[in-house]
Amino acid sequence: MQVKFFATYISVVGQRVIDIPAPSSVLDLLTYLSQKYPEFSTTKKLLTDDGLDMRDDVICMVNGRHIIHMGGVNCPLTDRDVVAITPQMAGG
Repeated sequence: MQVKFFATYISVVGQRVIDIPAPSSVLDLLTYLSQKYPEFSTTKKLLTDDGLDMRDDVICMVNGRHIIHMGGVNCPLTDRDVVAITPQMAGG
């Protein structure tokens, strides 16, 4: 599975794209990333404090579709999926 990072998340991971075996769900992916990259569990958190949901300031898409339309963090993943993760941004 391919995971793409955008904006400030690139500096956390050190690259724009990583290839990993697909975990069973988006929640499992975000948990894995939070464990592998400590900044995702401190200053640039991906998960809520209880670890059961994605934070509101994180955007996650699977194959170009926002996960809110695919079961949220329970969205299943396969090795063929492309996941994009970005912080919410504002500006103009």
